[in-house]
Amino acid sequence: MHVFKAVWKALCRDDTASKYLLAHQRCSTTCWQTEAIEAGRQAFANWYDSFYDYMSANTRGWFSHYAMKCILDVGTNCSIHSTNNSPVFPDALLSKWPINCPAYSAALRSKFKSKFKKKTLRADLKFKCLMYVHAVLSKKLGGPGIHGVSSTLAHLCWQKQTKA
Repeated sequence: MHVFKAVWKALCRDDTASKYLLAHQRCSTTCWQTEAIEAGRQAFANWYDSFYDYMSANTRGWFSHYAMKCILDVGTNCSIHSTNNSPVFPDALLSKWPINCPAYSAALRSKFKSKFKKKTLRADLKFKCLMYVHAVLSKKLGGPGIHGVSSTLAHLCWQKQTKA
């Protein structure tokens, strides 16, 4: 019950969620025009920062690391009726991703060439690497639009991966 209360408070603490949903609706009603997408990406970033700040300040341990990814996983796989059944968080509006998850660092390092494994990843570079992994996997698994960011990056979340 405490988990539900913490997530609900984070979702409803300010107007960023409602502003994001309005921006998302504008995107679907304007046929995803560039201006609407940019406004939606900014609204998503504002909501993301608000939610992430609240969860970081009020949670600890595994839940602190995975709460944002859980919300995004649900949101990228659930649809909103008022937006022509578009996902709550379509890939076009994902301007941020919880890159600070400890599992991502280890998983990305395992994918790098040996001379790059010891390098420190800046946040912007880590985000670009994750989006590259998404693009490559999405293409291999059937092309863009079939698999969202959360489904292609889910395998990186497992700390104990089997060697392929």
